[in-house]
Amino acid sequence: MEFDTDEMDLVKIDWDDIARVMSAGFFEVTLSSGAQYYGSLSGANTDQLVVTGLGSSDTLAFSDVVLIEPFDRGFFSRTNGYIDLGTNVARANRVASLLAKGRFSYKGPLWGLDLAAESYWQRQESISAAGDTTTQSTKRNSSSASLKRFLGGRWRLGLSAQAEQNQELELDRRLLGLLGGGYQVVRTHGLEWYVGAGGAVNDERYV
Repeated sequence: MEFDTDEMDLVKIDWDDIARVMSAGFFEVTLSSGAQYYGSLSGANTDQLVVTGLGSSDTLAFSDVVLIEPFDRGFFSRTNGYIDLGTNVARANRVASLLAKGRFSYKGPLWGLDLAAESYWQRQESISAAGDTTTQSTKRNSSSASLKRFLGGRWRLGLSAQAEQNQELELDRRLLGLLGGGYQVVRTHGLEWYVGAGGAVNDERYV
């Protein structure tokens, strides 16, 4: 188990050495079977973990618990993302570039969503021996979206789509769609093993 404190920073304790876990916060508890429970934590004895959610209480075997994560109830508190902008201008080489990228993700009890996009643009001027000025521009763009559906237990489904454009490679467009499912074969404190199957559709067009 790992937890962070202001006084001692990150503290690590072997799972077998933990006698009891109690917290009034809201958590996601995952068992080795893949089942997940949500609520506050308490324990009647050292062999059991009681998860108390909204109107229900479940008593779990402590040895079956493989993961405990904080899980906020609000929609926005379950999201994560960033936007990054960068630019560079080199007068000596007559180069100007701009990079923009961002990501947004959400994870709930039944659904997971991940969105990402990146765009890069560069312009460079060069002067020939005759004094002529030429301008060369380069751009590339990419975006992706993935949707996950947690079916409960060990099963999950996934749908994703990707789009890419790269002027340097003379790639006008590349579209990729994937649909598949997975099954959690093994999950312990130190091992997570999935098997899955699916299909993909790809479409590419060059200039």
